Amino acid sequence: MKKISLIFVAVMFFNLGLKAQSAWQAYSDAIIADKCTGGFVLGKDGGIWAQSGFSLTTADQIGIRNLNAATARAGGFMLAGVKYMFLRETEDGVLIFKKGNTGCAVWPLKTMVIVAVHGPNIQTPTCVGTITKIGSGLKSAGY
Repeated sequence: MKKISLIFVAVMFFNLGLKAQSAWQAYSDAIIADKCTGGFVLGKDGGIWAQSGFSLTTADQIGIRNLNAATARAGGFMLAGVKYMFLRETEDGVLIFKKGNTGCAVWPLKTMVIVAVHGPNIQTPTCVGTITKIGSGLKSAGY
């Protein structure tokens, strides 16, 4: 009976054109739910694990994966055609960037990078708090 149920669910997904949601998608969705305009989780070995808000280009992905405090200080950070100025790095290693009244927070972890982008209606500390809240558990789990 269980095999039939699983096959039925798989056929329904296929017939309805539904996509199975990545477990990582919940993390980028949580960033958006916390009032940020974009949320991303990228694997350092390649690929977008999850994204919400807007799509990343290949150049964005490469820039995010290669980002660290030294490169950020030297030239800022380019995302979706916007060049952000580096402000500071938190004790946890979250890199904070600003462009006018918008900004982003990037947290390079061991195997992934978490990104939160905000528009003019939210303050940068909110985005930093969001990815710190989301990333702390992942960091302690070895990601």
